[in-house]
Amino acid sequence: MWSTATGRAMGPWQVTPRTEGFGGGVMAALEGQVAVVTGSSRGIGAAIVRELASHGAHVVINYVNNAGPAETLARDVHGNGAPGESITVQADMTVEEQARGLIEQVWDRFGRMDILINNAAITRDKTFRKLTSEDWRAVIETNLNSVFYCTHSAIPHLIEQGGGKVINVSSIVALSGNIGQTNYTAAKGGLISFTKSLAL
Repeated sequence: MWSTATGRAMGPWQVTPRTEGFGGGVMAALEGQVAVVTGSSRGIGAAIVRELASHGAHVVINYVNNAGPAETLARDVHGNGAPGESITVQADMTVEEQARGLIEQVWDRFGRMDILINNAAITRDKTFRKLTSEDWRAVIETNLNSVFYCTHSAIPHLIEQGGGKVINVSSIVALSGNIGQTNYTAAKGGLISFTKSLAL
């Protein structure tokens, strides 16, 4: 996982590799923060939402087609009187207008955004000879292009409000490579390079 955080340039920003979990004072500072997690109705995204909500953050849960798991997650994380608020937003991260619209909906609702976690990802694993152009495009669109769409929409707001954090979820296979995952590793490797360059 790589994150852009307060540092230098553009506002300012800095890239920090994070291999440890959030903890201590960082978690205490999450109370009242507004966090957007793309692709967060299940899996890693849902786990991130649960962790943020458990420390009092307002969380925006993004899903593509099936509202059920997202709505259940929203009820679970803040349905017991815990501080903070959870909302669900339908948006297809591969469609630029919808990805940008997600960010704008958050600003309209909360008037701020403190954390953007670009988590949305898919796999279409096949050996290279069997990989189709559609398999390639689908993974690149979801795992890499969506990060550009959301981050490009969020950065002006973050600069205007005086700061914020963008966290991009990559993968170890982006560095090591993996058989049957040329599309996935290309996207995740591109994501690491994107994050480093954005932070300069």
